Amino acid sequence: MIRISLATRTFGLLNLVSARNAGLEPGLNTPVRKDILITADHLPSGRPARDFRGVKLLGKEWDEVVEIRELIGDKNPFELHVEDEQVEATNKLFRRALGIGLEEDVILAGERAGEAPFGTLAQIFPNADIILLSQGLSGYGPPQNPLPPQILERISGYVYLDIVPGLQSVPLSMLNIRKSKVPMRFLRLALHKATADSVAELARLEAEQGRNSALMAGQGLSRYPLLSQAEEIEAMTALAQKCVDKGVARVLYRPHPHETGEYLDALQGAMSDAGIHFSITNTGMPFETLAGAIRPAMVASLFSTALATVNRLYSIPAVSVDLAKLVKHVPKELDYLRTPMLLVSKMTDERWPKELSAQTLLEANAACHFPDRYPHLAPVLEAVRAACPAELVEAFF
Repeated sequence: MIRISLATRTFGLLNLVSARNAGLEPGLNTPVRKDILITADHLPSGRPARDFRGVKLLGKEWDEVVEIRELIGDKNPFELHVEDEQVEATNKLFRRALGIGLEEDVILAGERAGEAPFGTLAQIFPNADIILLSQGLSGYGPPQNPLPPQILERISGYVYLDIVPGLQSVPLSMLNIRKSKVPMRFLRLALHKATADSVAELARLEAEQGRNSALMAGQGLSRYPLLSQAEEIEAMTALAQKCVDKGVARVLYRPHPHETGEYLDALQGAMSDAGIHFSITNTGMPFETLAGAIRPAMVASLFSTALATVNRLYSIPAVSVDLAKLVKHVPKELDYLRTPMLLVSKMTDERWPKELSAQTLLEANAACHFPDRYPHLAPVLEAVRAACPAELVEAFF
């Protein structure tokens, strides 16, 4: 048996290591001849990613670490596609490159089984069992496109971080598969491993920022048909001002890997014009690591998963914008983004009725925006519409 894990970003890699620390890694109790980690440490655009720091330290957990470019050359991994008639030949090429025998069984672990590159890897190894990993807050809700039957029938387990206590993934709750919850303390351990060589740098940041600061996470939303660059900068500047109004003296910004130098220069200029003490860190360390070291007064973002993970790990308050306004701009093809928006709004907006759980809102969201897939949840949607303020119903449901 060969176990192949695919990580396309830091969160996925931390997820894998957290599961291993918890003894819940896919196929952990199955004897394997080789344990392989495939990484994709660059962006869809081909630019080097800033957020894949720690891969060398965390990669020591595996027998072999292979960068996906060693297998596919200059092709964009996030657009990788193999024609049906090429699957057999590509399977042989991958087996040869990875040192896997033609008859050896394979188990695959990764995020987003319906998308490249993990979905393509599943296509290349058509007989491999699949273990799905959670993909942050968006993993709690329906994917934009349902998984094809040939993928669904091969999923034998789901491993997820307990980011929102007690919350269950709506689509995966319907599958009769093993679901393994990874306690958040194992994410903290993985974060320590990822930045074991960065103690001095973290101490410097803590001394510079102090506790009277806000740590803000970028999201690179202008790459979607959701916000223009100018609109995103306006939203982030308003968010920083909201943090200042709450009493912090400075804002430290951790960029999203999709954000260009041009965008960051424009953002810095807007913050300066607003009179906000604003600085950008290019350490490449996970947002959660920075928050744990600096222990800011608050963390801020539009609807990043990092708000929820930091709040769970360190009980640091989360700040966002009025997401009821932003969610109205979500086009149909990006409906999956409504899940993290809704969950962050539930965390940060006091207008939500306290008696409505995140699970109930999650199910109402699925029924509203994916009615063909979840007709049985229609009564939940009606109950939520009756219980919530009109402005929230209009925006989210």
